[in-house]
Amino acid sequence: MRNPLNAGAQVNVTSPLFDENKNYLYSNLELTPNVFAHIAMSLCRGTQRSRGDVITGVVVYHQTHGGITAGNEYISTFKKATKILRNKGLLRKLCKMLDSSQWPLET
Repeated sequence: MRNPLNAGAQVNVTSPLFDENKNYLYSNLELTPNVFAHIAMSLCRGTQRSRGDVITGVVVYHQTHGGITAGNEYISTFKKATKILRNKGLLRKLCKMLDSSQWPLET
């Protein structure tokens, strides 16, 4: 499946998603809301995307780098991740990256 967040882009193994040995931090781990939030914030830097593109992009990125996905829809995981980001004061930053017609700034 094509990743709409980084189609054709090289993976930046120095990002916070990798350790000092260039190993993916969430390899062999389930895609939880906390993991989803971290990946979304790392992948969406400075770009505006739809909610669907963010969900698909995070799931594909996680799978591609050895993370575990349950094959379920991740809309509820996305919503829980936004609550985590809101509690950390980062929701507004993520929402600026989302198409405002797809997701309200404050929920």
